[in-house]
Amino acid sequence: MFLFKKKFGKCFIHLLVLVSCIAIPNFIQASENPYSVEITPVDEKMDSLLISVQELMTNDSSTSLLEKESFMLELLMTEYDDFYSLTKNLFLLDYKLERNGDEVSRSILRYWIGFYMKSQKLMDNALELWKGLENTLPPFLLADLYLNKGEVLSSIGDYNDATDYFERIKGLSDVSDSISYSAKVQEANVFRAQEDYQKEINEWLSTLEWLEDKNNFPWTIEANKRLADAYRNEKDYDSAIIYLNKANDFHQYYDPDSPDLYQYYVDIAIIFELQGNSSKSLGYLKTASKEMRKSNNNLSEAEISYQIAQIYFDLYKYDQAKEYNDKSIRISSNKNFDELLMRAYYLAYEIDDKLGEPQKALEDYEKYSELNLMFNDIEKENIRDTYFKQYQIERAEKQYKLIIASEELKDFELEQFKLESEKKEAELNLLKQQKNLKEIELRNQTLLANETKNQLELARKSNEAIRQASEIEKLESDRQLNQLQLEEQKAKELADQRKIENLTQENENKELMLEIEMQKINRVRWFSAFSIVIVILLIVFLTTKIKANKVLYSKNQEIAYQHREIEVKNKKLAAEKSKSDSLLLNILPHETAEEIKTTGKALPKVYDSVSILFTDFSGFTMLTEKMDPREVLSNLEYMFIRFDELAIANDMERIKTIGDGYMCAGGLPVENLTHPVNAVRTGLAFLKALHEFNETQKKEGKPEWNLRIGINTGKVVAGVIGKRKFAYDIWGDSVNLASRAETHGLLNKVNITENTYLNIKDVFECRYRGEVEVKNIGKVKMYIVEKEKNLA
Repeated sequence: MFLFKKKFGKCFIHLLVLVSCIAIPNFIQASENPYSVEITPVDEKMDSLLISVQELMTNDSSTSLLEKESFMLELLMTEYDDFYSLTKNLFLLDYKLERNGDEVSRSILRYWIGFYMKSQKLMDNALELWKGLENTLPPFLLADLYLNKGEVLSSIGDYNDATDYFERIKGLSDVSDSISYSAKVQEANVFRAQEDYQKEINEWLSTLEWLEDKNNFPWTIEANKRLADAYRNEKDYDSAIIYLNKANDFHQYYDPDSPDLYQYYVDIAIIFELQGNSSKSLGYLKTASKEMRKSNNNLSEAEISYQIAQIYFDLYKYDQAKEYNDKSIRISSNKNFDELLMRAYYLAYEIDDKLGEPQKALEDYEKYSELNLMFNDIEKENIRDTYFKQYQIERAEKQYKLIIASEELKDFELEQFKLESEKKEAELNLLKQQKNLKEIELRNQTLLANETKNQLELARKSNEAIRQASEIEKLESDRQLNQLQLEEQKAKELADQRKIENLTQENENKELMLEIEMQKINRVRWFSAFSIVIVILLIVFLTTKIKANKVLYSKNQEIAYQHREIEVKNKKLAAEKSKSDSLLLNILPHETAEEIKTTGKALPKVYDSVSILFTDFSGFTMLTEKMDPREVLSNLEYMFIRFDELAIANDMERIKTIGDGYMCAGGLPVENLTHPVNAVRTGLAFLKALHEFNETQKKEGKPEWNLRIGINTGKVVAGVIGKRKFAYDIWGDSVNLASRAETHGLLNKVNITENTYLNIKDVFECRYRGEVEVKNIGKVKMYIVEKEKNLA
């Protein structure tokens, strides 16, 4: 029996070792997971500033300590420049505060993390961090939260919610003047973004009333200027000038030596330009230029020169426009004002084109294209930087969430292991108690058997004493029977002895049977314990298997979702490609567009014979002054659409429109022999379309439009300029001569050069005008096309 207990005890120890071997790998699984991240405590990763923040957050949360926490976090955002490391450790600190249940310190931390995301242009991340903070954030930060949340919502176009947060600030108590003023400015900006200028005006008027007793001149100056801008956008130019003058008066009083006072002249010049009074606008701009020189502000000097050049260009005074634009280019080149330099080069291209200098215009356009490409690259780099920061945030979140999950899994599995160990120990103690009870019961049964044996022995001795007394009495009466009695006594003794032996043997048999029964009971109990251990092992195995299956199912779902995302992106890419192909065909001839799509470029090509047609509406500027500019532009768009239709019908390729001028050509990009006739027919068709348009104008009592048309035939070079923004264009002396034919043409007539006349004289009746003096070319023979001959 002792050997059986010893062997079974060893088996039980082996079972416990087996259970540990199965449970412990689950406990240490997180450390062997290839996706887990080894984490060094935050205070070993970050500098002393972050350590100070953590130590501060472990103290009691009095108002002064909370304000100090906020100040330290704000300082941390500005001092620490490692975006990824800062983001990851702030998220870990957020998790630590969440586990400790410190909601107030955690809300302060999440406010400043969101503020940091806003500064990095990650608006969606900021809004996600600020969700629900109103309920736990200390009052001294609530106004800041509303202001920043409103700014973020406004930047993403959610104007209604943005306005709601700015209005909430007005309902708070103990709000600083700076936050109140910022909220008013941002709310006015929302109305401007929505182009609701009347509401913007009301907001600025309310702000000026609020500022009356604040004695803050910079705010008052800004509010008056912004109110003037709102009136200007509302086209109330008189009110705009009134508030500009008020802002100027405050500025003169507050800082009479300010170098920025010239800006008021610029703003007033813009208003006069919008009113169509270019002469007054030029006067104010030139005054601003003189005043601005006091400040030695090169950027403003270049910008004003550019604006003056733009006005001169609109007035067809190209030489004066060139003078001021060259000054703007010179200053911008020396001071690296790239954005202004790009605009100035494009204006230079337009001026040189009007002055009949195509080679110089082409050089200007190439410089403009290079700068435009540079700005596009910078914008793309900014977008890439934003996406990279978004990726770093997602990476930091995934890592700290993985760390959290790993720690929680370890805690759970350790707790499970402790529970199972305690359960095994309890079962073992129960078995020991049951064993002790059986041993006590066995000892009690043994004692009972010994007591019975002693009672039998006492009874035997008592019987023997009675028998001896009887024998003594009988010896005296019958000695003869003595021997018989002795024999009988011996027989009795023998029988008694046998009975005692039988009782003893019976007791021993009972004891043996009891021991056998105890062994059976113990075997059943140990077998039950072994069965329980096996069931527990099966449960652990099945739990682990189920977890693995869930992880595998989750991974499969994630892969399927990624496949769906890839399919959606592929469809979007196909749609974008179709759209880009359509746009390319809208701006380039079909053959050129196909060449660019195939080879990535389109080489210039020389055409020996091409007919070029130029048109220009006479008195267009006067029309814009007499009529609503929007109606004029609408009519111009209508005429250009008709011109496009007629050009296509006559196999002509539209090259471009320049202001109110229209240019098309025949014989390219596919060469043909009929392009001179096609060009003249197109010009006559343009005049017919104009006549129909003027009939409508007469009926409505509106002024008629007049058109000059010039056509020349000759050799050109055609191709695509630019690397990003493609533009199909043609160059050469033939193009310049066609432009001069239009400039020297008669109103509502088709004016052609001798080069074209020699190709169409058999098809059209023409009237010889004589030789016309053309700038930079000399005398050129020109003809007026009367009508097409009836060749039937």
